[in-house]
Amino acid sequence: MENRVVVLSQKDGVLRFKISNTKSGLLLNMLLVLLILFCVAFPLSILFVDKLDIGFGYLFALVIFFGTAIFFARKYLWTYYGAEFFELSESTLHHYFDYRFFKDGSAKRTFNKVSIGYSNCDCPNEIIEGVPDQSENEEWYLGIILDDQPIKSHLFVSTEDIKQLSKLIP
Repeated sequence: MENRVVVLSQKDGVLRFKISNTKSGLLLNMLLVLLILFCVAFPLSILFVDKLDIGFGYLFALVIFFGTAIFFARKYLWTYYGAEFFELSESTLHHYFDYRFFKDGSAKRTFNKVSIGYSNCDCPNEIIEGVPDQSENEEWYLGIILDDQPIKSHLFVSTEDIKQLSKLIP
């Protein structure tokens, strides 16, 4: 399955679109849920052991286990509900990640000139301006170049999606 680009709206000079994350498999989701339950249930079950002195070590382990549970819960929400949102107006770009129950990585940037590009590597500043050829790789990172400062999506998009967005971005 590939990630999808969905244009949410294009009115009043504002283009809103999202890149939806592909849903992960049932096995991975079950594994993440089991890890979350283990990281919460195991340290709490120690409370029910008789004659146990709870001290600093237990509280430290509790923080580690709950932190790990939060990490796995965040991964679960991203793999199941995750999407990247872009709101592009005449002079600003608002970019954030939506985990359904909370948003993260919100950034607003102003610009004078905007263009679209693509990249096939995870390098932050390597974006090729323009639209990829059909004969090339079919999945790319979407790049939006604001005054020669690139912003790259964290999810892959297809060549067709980049072509569709290039027609909408002036």
